[in-house]
Amino acid sequence: MDKLLEKKPKSFIGNKYLILGVLVVFGIGILGVVLRQYYSERIFPGVRVGKVSLGGLDFIRSEELLESEVTKLPSFFTLRNTEKKWIITREQIGLKVNVKRSLTYAKLIGRRGDLFTRIKEIGTAVVKGIDMGIVVDWDEGTFQKQIALLAFGVEKLPESPSLLIENETVIINRGRNGELIRRDTLKEDLEKNLRTGINSEILLQTVPAEVELSPSEEAMLRSRAERLIGSKIMLIDPEEEEENTVVLTDKEIVGFLATSAEEEIDNLKLTDYVASLAETLNKSPVNASFQFIPSTGKVSVFRPSREGVTLDRSKVVDQIDRQLRIIIGGGERALTVELPFIKTNPEITTDEVNDLGIKDLLGKGISYYAGSIPGRIHNIILATSRLNGVLVAPGEEFSFNKALGDVSAGTGYQQAYVIKGGRTVLGDGGGVCQVSTTLFRAVLNAGLPIGERWAHAYRVHYYEENSDPGLDATVYAPSVDFKFKNDTTAYILIQTKVDEKKELVTFELYGASDGRRASISKTRVWEVTAPPPPLYQDDPTILVGKVKQVDFAAWGAKTAFDWKVTRNGEILEQKTFYSNYRPWQAIFLKGTKPI
Repeated sequence: MDKLLEKKPKSFIGNKYLILGVLVVFGIGILGVVLRQYYSERIFPGVRVGKVSLGGLDFIRSEELLESEVTKLPSFFTLRNTEKKWIITREQIGLKVNVKRSLTYAKLIGRRGDLFTRIKEIGTAVVKGIDMGIVVDWDEGTFQKQIALLAFGVEKLPESPSLLIENETVIINRGRNGELIRRDTLKEDLEKNLRTGINSEILLQTVPAEVELSPSEEAMLRSRAERLIGSKIMLIDPEEEEENTVVLTDKEIVGFLATSAEEEIDNLKLTDYVASLAETLNKSPVNASFQFIPSTGKVSVFRPSREGVTLDRSKVVDQIDRQLRIIIGGGERALTVELPFIKTNPEITTDEVNDLGIKDLLGKGISYYAGSIPGRIHNIILATSRLNGVLVAPGEEFSFNKALGDVSAGTGYQQAYVIKGGRTVLGDGGGVCQVSTTLFRAVLNAGLPIGERWAHAYRVHYYEENSDPGLDATVYAPSVDFKFKNDTTAYILIQTKVDEKKELVTFELYGASDGRRASISKTRVWEVTAPPPPLYQDDPTILVGKVKQVDFAAWGAKTAFDWKVTRNGEILEQKTFYSNYRPWQAIFLKGTKPI
């Protein structure tokens, strides 16, 4: 009976362990709460940064102590190789201790993760200790600059292989192997010395830089490069072919070859080239702006909207790479790449900012004036600016002389050489014909009816730069004029500009397109005659003994080109423009002004 009384039921034993477990968990919880409260602004025990113990210290005291101890760390380092030693400071190599980040990491102990993770981390810190390590920052530019100075006499810089094509001959530089300081290892050693506080000498380790071509690699590269001799790749913008065509000759193409046996094309060099090409061709979208002044009948501010274009660089790289491989493989030697662009629309378009119906570019004309004297350049810029913003009403006939107004010294023009009475003389407004010629080309391209056009007496070299002969129009008020008619339903705006760097004049005609298209044939040239002997004329404005050439010999010729304007298959205009150029002698002015 007593034994039966002594035997306790199993349920009682289970309850005892359950209660004990609850008490333990409750106690741990209470302990955790107490610890969190006490250490809410303190570092947990056992936590250190490097050799600095921060356990139990509040955050402010921890930072002060760490700042103080950092001053005891090595402020300089000793580097050596087999021949020499160097002493460099922390400042010289851009190495700093980041006290705040070091302290931040120390604060995280016991404060990250779930409750179990935090308790476990605190326990590890108390029992074993946790070193969060000193956090260091590098000023990479300062480090590289200092090591570059140190490298003199230590490193042997490699010379990369190179190749070029000169006079249809491949020239190869095989390159030269080198030996470089291991900067990654050096950084590790410097950080180790700083963190441990032990300023031991650091041995500069080097690594060979093997770039020199072997004889077999050189032979392979020469064979590959020789296939490029005489080749070319044309990069064409389909919409701006005249202005944005780039021709890569064999001299440029050879630079894209890889110098390794594994790769034919150096993709990095090709990518870099296309990136630089994109910088010149990319255009941001342009919002339209328009301001019409009724009192003057002119537009003072006009900027048509323009789509933005961005070169699709990856496609261009792929296309050039493909064409290069065709040439290297023995295929065609003259190839074309159409440059692909990604277009971006402007926020404000032209038809949203004016009520004159002006919204489309109808035609464009350009001409170059390279080699002109200062007075001629001045007159070109002045006359071009005075036609900028001129409006031509629907049904109106435009007169160049009337729109330009008086051309004289009184209206701002300078003297430049003109042809008058068969002689080359100084006259007001020399160079204005460059402007009328450029407008003539714009009108031709716009397909507008031309009422009056006169060719020059002789071929002027300015007008045959980047153009066939015969596409010129001379003016001489009041008898010789250039006229065209606006036969569209909207106003036409004349927009002009001069690029003084490229020495280029541009005329653009804006209006409302009715679908007409203009075509200009190649110029036909016949009855070519040689120029007469040079002519020397006295000039009292030039010192005696000085001779100045003001005109260049020009061959005489007859020329013609056909112009056709169509719309939906209907011929609106069809005309042949003839020019009869006299042979022209070189003209020199001899100085007669006394010295």
